[in-house]
Amino acid sequence: MHSYGVFDKVALMRMDGDDPSPTFSHDLETSAIGRHIVQLTEKCKSLARTVKSVPYTQWLANPNFRGAVPSRAMADILVDLYFRTSESVYRILHIPSFRQEYELYWQNPNAASPPFILKLLLAMSIGTLLYQGRDAAHWRSEAMKWIFAAQAWLSSPFEKARLHTSAIQLQCLLLLARQDHSVAGDLVWISAGSLLRTALQMGYHRDPEVLPKMSALQAETRRRLWATILEINLQSALDSGMPLLLSLDDFDTEPPANIDDADMSESSVGPVIAKSITIFTQTSIQIALLKSFPLRLEVVRFANNLRGEPSYDDVLRVGSSLSKALKENSSFISRVNQSRESPARVSQLQQNLFDLSIRRFLLLVHRPFAAKGLKDPHYYFSRKMCLETAVTMLKYPCSDYPPPGMVSDGTRDDYAQLKTISGGFFKGIMVHVSMVIFAELWSQIEEDITFSEQGKASREHLKQCLREVITLSANRIAEVENNIKGNLFMSLLMAQIDAMEEGIDPGASVLDTATKSADRCYDLLVARYSNMNDSIPPVDNGNGANDTVGFWGGQDFGMDFAMQDWTLDPESNQETWFKSGFEDGAWWHC
Repeated sequence: MHSYGVFDKVALMRMDGDDPSPTFSHDLETSAIGRHIVQLTEKCKSLARTVKSVPYTQWLANPNFRGAVPSRAMADILVDLYFRTSESVYRILHIPSFRQEYELYWQNPNAASPPFILKLLLAMSIGTLLYQGRDAAHWRSEAMKWIFAAQAWLSSPFEKARLHTSAIQLQCLLLLARQDHSVAGDLVWISAGSLLRTALQMGYHRDPEVLPKMSALQAETRRRLWATILEINLQSALDSGMPLLLSLDDFDTEPPANIDDADMSESSVGPVIAKSITIFTQTSIQIALLKSFPLRLEVVRFANNLRGEPSYDDVLRVGSSLSKALKENSSFISRVNQSRESPARVSQLQQNLFDLSIRRFLLLVHRPFAAKGLKDPHYYFSRKMCLETAVTMLKYPCSDYPPPGMVSDGTRDDYAQLKTISGGFFKGIMVHVSMVIFAELWSQIEEDITFSEQGKASREHLKQCLREVITLSANRIAEVENNIKGNLFMSLLMAQIDAMEEGIDPGASVLDTATKSADRCYDLLVARYSNMNDSIPPVDNGNGANDTVGFWGGQDFGMDFAMQDWTLDPESNQETWFKSGFEDGAWWHC
């Protein structure tokens, strides 16, 4: 997301034109503390590459995915966790059919087809995000290998043999797993385009009613998969700052029927009888997301319009419609939960993911004009909407906790676990939220002519939001994140605000905070790598020596070849046109 001058306001920092990443505004090598910061960031960068290389070398040592399925007990846990997460938003699997095939697999594993085994592995890889057992890090490492196995199988040259429903399901699961585990997650837009073209080639853009006769289960599966493909492409377009190369005129596939999976099977004859839209089913969330698809597509097109920005009237119109959709969805879920007993209610995790999938577009559509609203009162509404949206995205209610057998000291609720572990847009939420909140705090401090304790107290809520983002960023580095620059820069934003409120020169405070942040991040990476070495056996490199780093000197290789490089080295950044849609310069240069 464009910072709109946020980092220019921080002492000793600047934005360098086409460079999408903020940097320090003076030569750090001129001072001892500056040299220490540079050394620490370089050490963090080197260590992060080493940490990332371990799963790749482990997979290369054992590429047999058929033998990678864990024990029945572990598989049961991970499969159940998968169905608690993304399957509510991205409908990919028909649950009864999958469960039936799952039971047959355990009766005779050798008879299972490669597509089913890979679907099982990918579903479990997504399930590892919510797993919080003592061996959670091990299973997340295993999940990376499963992702590579699926990618290798789908990338084999026999493309015609891959043109079937299972292959489409595999591609959907693979893209979600790659995003969740940050395996070239910033390049998912490219792969999502390939998935879209594959679906078009197979006729998924045409409603089953106009195609040769097929069973009710096949027809509904195609409708659900098409809606999932649209959602994946839309979300990845938002994340990458790229257009969605599809219009509403390019397909006529109807929305999925509002039914539960148990309402249809392979033996179902005749058309499916959909339930009233006011009744919540396993497809309700997907239907609601598809209903808002045209609006969100319009937001992505606003963002990628190379010939100018939209009118403010259009922004208000789309923003108002998105807000209305969010309110209607919330009211619907509330009515459903009031009429159901606890086990049958819509979980808080589902509600959070549902809301977030739409609300992030509301932030995007208002952000350019919110920046103008800091100085021009005509755009104050966008400023207000951005702040409310950012705080809401940070402060979603706690969701369900894992089953009793999986709860231990430090166990998080499901949504907090996803924020800490998952990639995808969870990685970007921290940066988006912190920029909006910092800009608002800066503006409020500038507008506060009295510097009274009352004014300071009124800003404490927003300052606490920034502190929570910094804590979340540190927790991610301790668990999965290899990039320290987010934590570093968000810590500097906090230091700048504190110095402004105290009326002192922020320069020394910013440098001191940068040192502490870099020190802490390095310690977290060292501890994580040490734990990885303890839990993962070393690989024989063929020369009689053990190698836990991998070949090519621990450099980043494999599919994750475009690591979002938040180092302090401007020469390491990608070309200016190859940026995230939430980085500077990617859209709407205001």
